[in-house]
Amino acid sequence: MLEWAEAGDGPRLLLLINHDDAKREYAYSMDEDLTGETPDESSQPFIDVAEEKGWVVASMKDDWEYVYPFEQADR
Repeated sequence: MLEWAEAGDGPRLLLLINHDDAKREYAYSMDEDLTGETPDESSQPFIDVAEEKGWVVASMKDDWEYVYPFEQADR
């Protein structure tokens, strides 16, 4: 999907969101039963490609101050 967007004309944002915050949100890459791979192996190839192509990689763990609005009240 990102390659399709990259090939288009005009302004666009190529953004890969890494769901890596198991504490505040479901971390898909951390579910060995879902992927059959060890944690982070399943998402790393996508992150590598995104970085090679210069796409933005946003980490839910490192780049989001809040994942859900109710978290603001907890801080």
